[in-house]
Amino acid sequence: MNNNEELELKKKIERGNKADQILKDPLIKEAIQNMKNAVYHNIETSSYRQTKQREELYRMLKTIEHFQSQFEQMVNGKKKAESMLTMLLNKARGV
Repeated sequence: MNNNEELELKKKIERGNKADQILKDPLIKEAIQNMKNAVYHNIETSSYRQTKQREELYRMLKTIEHFQSQFEQMVNGKKKAESMLTMLLNKARGV
């Protein structure tokens, strides 16, 4: 097994663990939910003439979702890295 491969996989696992902690942090979860609620509220209370405002709010909502998905992707990458690391270690041991 290549030490660089092992090191890179361990880095991905560490990043995934940190991302998972962030996503599970009650303050982060509350902040994300509060931002989404505020955007939805502003969309719902906008007048039919406020098209540009609703479009901007929609972009804000997508930005929040994209921010959250970045962490989710790191968590998924961690799971893949753990599997690959296990396979590499087993291969190196001849298992």
